Order: sequence, then structure tokens, then C-alpha cells
Amino acid sequence: MPPTPANLIVLLVDGLRASALGAYGNTTFGTPALDRLAAQSELCEWCYADTPDHETLLGALWGGAKGESLAAVAHRMGLKSMYVTDDRPAATIADQCGFGSVEWIEPASPSRPADSIAGCWQAEFWRACAERLEHAAPKTPSDTPLMLIAHTAGLYGAWDAPAELVESLVDEEDPPVEVSVDRPDQQADGEDADAAADARFAASCRYAAQVMALDACIEGFLEVVDRLLAGSDATVAIVGLRGFPLGEHGIIGGVDERLFGEQQHVPVLLRRSGANARGLLRDDKPSTLSDLGASLLASGVDATAGGVARLSSPSGAVAIRTDEWYFRHPGGEVGQAGEEVCELYVKPDDRWEANDIASLRGEVVEDFVESLASGAAVGPRKASPVEPA
Repeated sequence: MPPTPANLIVLLVDGLRASALGAYGNTTFGTPALDRLAAQSELCEWCYADTPDHETLLGALWGGAKGESLAAVAHRMGLKSMYVTDDRPAATIADQCGFGSVEWIEPASPSRPADSIAGCWQAEFWRACAERLEHAAPKTPSDTPLMLIAHTAGLYGAWDAPAELVESLVDEEDPPVEVSVDRPDQQADGEDADAAADARFAASCRYAAQVMALDACIEGFLEVVDRLLAGSDATVAIVGLRGFPLGEHGIIGGVDERLFGEQQHVPVLLRRSGANARGLLRDDKPSTLSDLGASLLASGVDATAGGVARLSSPSGAVAIRTDEWYFRHPGGEVGQAGEEVCELYVKPDDRWEANDIASLRGEVVEDFVESLASGAAVGPRKASPVEPA
């Protein structure tokens, strides 16, 4: 008789950039619940959203863009599948991708910040997910195992974290930060450098407050998961759907289609139990979310195919991330825009894509352009980055 498949619980959070988590290097504010989970997890160090386009990305993640869809694999393995989300387009896509049960939870539209974390929208959403899990989780070893995708608009939803969280990040000498439930969406690269810096600081503080509230809410949800699935084989995954720009390249909020890391680099944490438990293990191969998909139900194997991440944008921009490089082409007909408009960054050293060295390594840029023009799946990996002076 084949072994019973493990339960799978996926927490999918839009707007959760990798750099927001302590496990990915954040030291500015605390994410204790996510950090504890990371210490027990396989961590994908360099996973990227394939595209900044929300619906295209969800289709690639759940629809089997690189193989069998997750819902189809779950059905074949004998799991019941549920998809709970506060993102209406996501509910439609999940239904089209074959999930057994899909539920849309209408999000709140707060007019002011919550008085406490328990009163913010994220808390309400994760409480609702916990209630669904209470009813659907297997009660005995013979019950059908469960795959639950809990998907929130997250940082692309309401910004109603308590004002005190924002205030805790602002010192007396810092510029004032106006607290609002409206997500920032603005340019931050104008002629007034001081104003741009203040805008970036304010957005960063407000974003941090949202993540701190999210972390507390996820902690409560994970307590329910661990209680209900105690003694059962289970994989718990926390995945960022997209990141969120905070002015690193002149745009705060919204969706930056230029394919920089602040929008595309996302966290992926996979905590397995039973015989497949591994503890903290970092996978530093570049990969994309579409590499993840159905492999979430794999056990004892790498969670991602990885090696090279190729990204694309509705604007026509294309990026390729290899072990050593991040190459960005702005769009238009490849090979016609002129190599001088392409950008090249050394990875993993240049984490923020701050130092474009395309002019120093023209031969590498040329190889990438040729690979794009020919339709090749990968760019060059043979050339070494610039040696430090």
C-alpha cells in the first residue's frame, strides 16, 4: 500500500519581498515568527517572481507552466485541495487551475489604522483561514490529507497596521511619517533629493509596520497548523508572490515592471516534517516561482529546479539571473535597442542592483543579448565577474 501523502499548507503573501525577513538579512525590524520558521526550513535564497504581472504569475505558479499543475498532482496523490484568498482575480484563476474548493473572502476597506494588530485586516484574514483549517484538517490518520493554499493580497492590500508600529521605527531626528491606510504609489527620483529620501524613509517605515503585523498574524495561524497537524506529516510553505518597491530605483509602491530585485526577489521557506524534515538548509541556486509549482508536493528532493531564472514583464523588459550575473534588457526588439541600454550586475554581491557594470563587461552583455535574440533559455555563466581592484 503506498504511503499516505503529507499534508501541504501554503501561505502565499503578495508584496512580501525577501529582504523583509531576518532570514534574508533584514536587521531593521523584527520578524520573529518567520525567522523561527526559517530556522526549521529549507530556504530558497534566490527565488524570483517570473513576472510582475499578477494574473500571469498566478497562472504560471498554479497552472503547471513547467509541468503538471499543483491541483492535478494533489488529486492524483489523493489529497483534497482548498484555496482561500482575499484576492478576487486569484480565486478565479485557482478555480480554473482545478482546485477542489475555492473561497474568496471579501477584504475589508478600513478608513483608519487599526488600534491593535488583532484588529487589522491581516488578522481577520488569517483567523478566517484558521477556521477553514479547523474544519478541513484530517482528524485521524485514515482521513484524507489536505492541501490548503492561504493566499492574501498582503502588502498589496490594506495598510492598516497600528500606528504605534510605525512610530516605533521613527527616531526624534527622523523626518515625520504620516500614517495612512493608503498604499504608497509614487515616483521618488525627482530633482528634490531630500524630498525623495524622506518619501523612501516614510514608505519603508510603513511597509515595515505592515510586515511586523503580518508576522504576528502568521504566528497565530502557524500555532493552529501545528496543533491540528501534530503527529502528521506536513509541509508548511511561506512564499512571497511578488516583492514591493520602496524607492531603490526611483519608484515607491505600485508595480515596477522593470524587473529589479525589490519587485521580483521573493522568500520561499519550506518546513517539512517526519522523515523529510531537514531544518535550516539554504538553496542558493537561482530559480523562479514557476519552478516551484507542483514540486511543493515533492518530498526528499530539491523544491526547485533552479540554476537560471529568466524573467519577463508586460513592458517587454527581460532579465536573466545566473549564479554570477543579473542581466536586464529594458524591452523592445532584442539586439536593436543597443547594448548600451542593457544593465549587468554582479551576483550575489550586488544584492540591490546598485552598481551597473555593463560598460565594463561588454563581452558578457553581448553574450546575453545573443542568447535572448536566439531564444536560448540561459545566458552566459562561463565568464567571471569583475575582480575587485
